[in-house]
Amino acid sequence: MVKRLPGKMVISNSIDSCVEDEHVATYDAEVLNRINASGIPPHRLALKPGACIILIKNLNISHAEKLCGGPHSEILIPCIPMISKDSDFPVPFKRLQFPVLLAYHLTLNRAQGQS
Repeated sequence: MVKRLPGKMVISNSIDSCVEDEHVATYDAEVLNRINASGIPPHRLALKPGACIILIKNLNISHAEKLCGGPHSEILIPCIPMISKDSDFPVPFKRLQFPVLLAYHLTLNRAQGQS
C-alpha cells in the first residue's frame, strides 16, 4: 500500500541486540533482524509522507511540546528500545526502532484471521 503513495520512501532499519550477554555470540544482529515478534515493529520499516501509521507504544505526554511544534505541524516520534516478550524466539532481544506500524499492515493481518 505504501508504495502507491506519492513521495520518497524512507527506510528505517532497527538496531537489534540480545538482552542477556551470554546469548550475544549465538544470536548476532543478522539473526535478530529476521525476527518479526508480536508488539514490536519490523526491522525494516518503510514509510512515506502521508502514510497512515499506528503508534504501538505509549509516549510520555509530559514532553508533548517536544513532539509537536504546534497545530498542523510535523510530529516527531523518537526511536525507543522495545524488548520482545511473547515471541517464539528462544531468548529475549531488544529492538531500537520507531514505535509505529503502517495502519494498512495491521488491518490486513487482522483481517486474515476473521474468516
